[in-house]
Amino acid sequence: MREAEFEGQTKKKLGNKKVRGIVEELVTDALLNYFERHPQNLQKLLQKATAARAAAAAAKAARDFARAKQQSSSLHLTLLPGTERKKRNLKMHLVASFMELGKRPGVS
Repeated sequence: MREAEFEGQTKKKLGNKKVRGIVEELVTDALLNYFERHPQNLQKLLQKATAARAAAAAAKAARDFARAKQQSSSLHLTLLPGTERKKRNLKMHLVASFMELGKRPGVS
């Protein structure tokens, strides 16, 4: 492989498109041949991949739930406690009522 070029600091990614295409083709053919001879290993690999995908989805759902719960609790802490909250709700109700009155015909 005279023209092989590797990218990045760790040199793990093959950068030359021509060489990369050849390597991909060789690896694909070798894997197909191997899995044709050992279908049980292909089945195990697919099961592990499916389990990993399900675990990743479950972890994401748990993170999203935790974030939502945290945001909800932090929002709850910013609300006014007790009487102040009731006054605020009453004020919002009155404003909404006056706005509704203003929409009626003949009321200015």
